[in-house]
Amino acid sequence: MADHSPAVAAVIEAGMGVWRKLEPFLPGILGAAVAQMMRPGLGMRQRFVQWTVGVIVFHYGSKALAALFHWPEAVADVVGFFIAFLAFEGLHAWQKAAIEAGVSAIRDAGAVWRHLLQGWAAKAGAGQHPQKTEGEG
Repeated sequence: MADHSPAVAAVIEAGMGVWRKLEPFLPGILGAAVAQMMRPGLGMRQRFVQWTVGVIVFHYGSKALAALFHWPEAVADVVGFFIAFLAFEGLHAWQKAAIEAGVSAIRDAGAVWRHLLQGWAAKAGAGQHPQKTEGEG
């Protein structure tokens, strides 16, 4: 092995540390990268968000499936690649569904509050005017 100066050895050691941290995420990174290549025209912000979501979903999804089905690491990595790919592609649909659900909830909030207030008012009014039972009157 070649003799390196202390500075070069420190850079190599730092690079190896970064590699050891990133290596478990490599299938997810590649899955999201392949999905990005198939979607031209995305802005940098949208690419970063979708790529990040793809890697995060890969990490937790592949670990959960591997634990559930007792898969070896190689199988979990292959499945994780496709999980990251699909998560990247599915994020747009998830965002659209969340926005539509939020708009629907805001639109329906008036009806919900009106229903709640009418129920509370009916209960409060029932306490002021007791109902007559049979035999009274």
